[in-house]
Amino acid sequence: MTTQPHEGTRTDPIPRPGARVLLLDANDHLLMFRTAPDPDHPEDEIIWMTPGGGSDPGESPEDTARRELLEETGFSPPLGPCVWVRDWIWYYGAHDTWFDTREYFYPARLETSAPDLQPQEDDEMVSLLSHRWLTLEEIRTSPEMVSPLRLAELLPPIIAGNYPEEPLQTGQ
Repeated sequence: MTTQPHEGTRTDPIPRPGARVLLLDANDHLLMFRTAPDPDHPEDEIIWMTPGGGSDPGESPEDTARRELLEETGFSPPLGPCVWVRDWIWYYGAHDTWFDTREYFYPARLETSAPDLQPQEDDEMVSLLSHRWLTLEEIRTSPEMVSPLRLAELLPPIIAGNYPEEPLQTGQ
């Protein structure tokens, strides 16, 4: 990624729709990426988040989820229905930019346990420091921030395959 000049402010962020995948392995471990919103200063803030990212122009949320999952992991399992939606304003230090994002979350399952990732795009890994397949208890007790903040509360029905009829608003 190349650094761009400062765009948007906290009060005037740039719209950036996106999607994320709740990728579970055969043992109900959730794939999480340990990220740094500012890769030049990872010590400032660490956030664990699921695979996903911003939509390309004209791309549907479901297509975004599929593309991002493939780029970041090399996996392309079938996606379930959209289960959560999140609206949030956030800062990405690598671009010195504030974004206003609506993200859609889709569940997916793999038939293997904690497989190795095979990212398809090198630039996808700039702000991704590491990854782990986490249990619900590890998510609940993480000393570092997880995203969305209510992940441990919202995840049990998804693990059980009980998807809401309408997507739930996750909050930040």
